[in-house]
Amino acid sequence: MTNNNNNDNIVIEVMYESEYDEGLEFVVDPNNYEFIKKQSDNNKLRLGFLLHIVDGACIFALFNKDKWTNSFDLYKYCQLKRNTRQELYNLLVKGEFDIGVSYCGSYHLITYITPYDHDDNSELRLHYEYPRHVTGNIGYRSIRSDAFEEQVKQLNL
Repeated sequence: MTNNNNNDNIVIEVMYESEYDEGLEFVVDPNNYEFIKKQSDNNKLRLGFLLHIVDGACIFALFNKDKWTNSFDLYKYCQLKRNTRQELYNLLVKGEFDIGVSYCGSYHLITYITPYDHDDNSELRLHYEYPRHVTGNIGYRSIRSDAFEEQVKQLNL
């Protein structure tokens, strides 16, 4: 898992649907193109990035299967690191990503995947779309690391 706070680009992680439908697992070797291509051909490839860290869990933004073709070509494009934080932030708040959770003790597995606009993600949407003074916007209190820290700061100026 990669920390996304170092520069303007966000590292896109490659994942695949686990064999027993437990969730998404990270591809151990992102240079194993044969394995990644096989997952793509089997429609099990997923791409995403670390959105933020809270106590006991990591929250991921995942390319939504209904809006993106999670293909080997998308994987190769993402490896070029052309998308900036701002571009990915804009796509997030437009609902182009799903949200997945990786819990302490099973960080290798992403589960509880829901669309960005799902009711379970209302606190997350408040955090990324509205200033902190908006009633109910308390998510910032538990976030330890945030891929879109600068964008959230701009909301609160």
